[in-house]
Amino acid sequence: MTCSLLKRSQWANLALLSLLLGSGCFHYRLGPSPRPPEALPEAVSADYARSRSNAPAELQWQDKSPAKYRRAQIKLSSPVASAMTNKTLDLEYYLPRKPSEKPMPVIIILPISAGDQYPLERHFARYFARRGYAAVIVHRESERDPETGEEINELLHQSIFDNLLVIDWLRTRDELDATRIGLLGTSMGAIKGSLLVAVDPRINAAVLALAGGDLPYILSHSTEGRLRGGGIVGHRNAYLAIHHVTLEQFTDRLKETITCDPQSVAPSVDPNKVLLFLGACDTIVPFRKGWELRRAMGEPETVVMLSGHYTTLLYLLYIRSTAFEFFRRHFDAKNRAVTP
Repeated sequence: MTCSLLKRSQWANLALLSLLLGSGCFHYRLGPSPRPPEALPEAVSADYARSRSNAPAELQWQDKSPAKYRRAQIKLSSPVASAMTNKTLDLEYYLPRKPSEKPMPVIIILPISAGDQYPLERHFARYFARRGYAAVIVHRESERDPETGEEINELLHQSIFDNLLVIDWLRTRDELDATRIGLLGTSMGAIKGSLLVAVDPRINAAVLALAGGDLPYILSHSTEGRLRGGGIVGHRNAYLAIHHVTLEQFTDRLKETITCDPQSVAPSVDPNKVLLFLGACDTIVPFRKGWELRRAMGEPETVVMLSGHYTTLLYLLYIRSTAFEFFRRHFDAKNRAVTP
């Protein structure tokens, strides 16, 4: 999912269109008796319970503009799960200049898979910061695109370690409330977010747009045909021809190597803390796989939009206001729960 910078007149037209489209959404509320989350499989829990990096973060404030927020670049050292080395995580950190409260809530934003300018993620970060919430954008991986199913699995596995480390760092910040941490992910960011919210109970509320489970199926049948860029999935048709395999055989090969899948950990997600946005006409992350993930998560609150994957951008203003209200509702409830 991509977006470009819009002029003021274009924003006005988008606002009107978003209002009209928003009225055409199907909003499924959380049921009156949502099921409790299951415990993570012991092997999964043990894997992510290992100690993480305690290297200090490098923080550099970037601007002195009169905007209602401040922005910093953050660098964190993160151990690579499959090697005895470290990598560097790049973050963008947004703070309100005049927070409505202190310590304040914070939203982790996990990006889409394409591009290097983060216009969509920065739009959301600024939006939250103007409303008194801190926000942190976790930049996508800078490594080359995965070439095999094993590398895809490794990328997803590493993303969980990286984001656990981000949460560790956020909890060290005095200006932030460690009991009110939100998560916003779109497309690939939502797939990674679906994994993270199952693994880490420190996330209090998660908004996941255009997510899906059963990654071997998604990667085999997506009309975009890629996780990130090229590699085995990016050139799917060429791979099938060269290796003389059918699409079903290709899917089976991915099933053998991709075990880090939202569908497999979805029963461990608390449906009370999740809001899903799904596109009814989505063929990039097929809608049926998003709906299956919803069922596996215990049928959390869900908005189904009359859109495809990329045309979900038309709902941007509706999504951001609905997401903010979801976060506000959960964070206010958390406040009431801890107030004597």
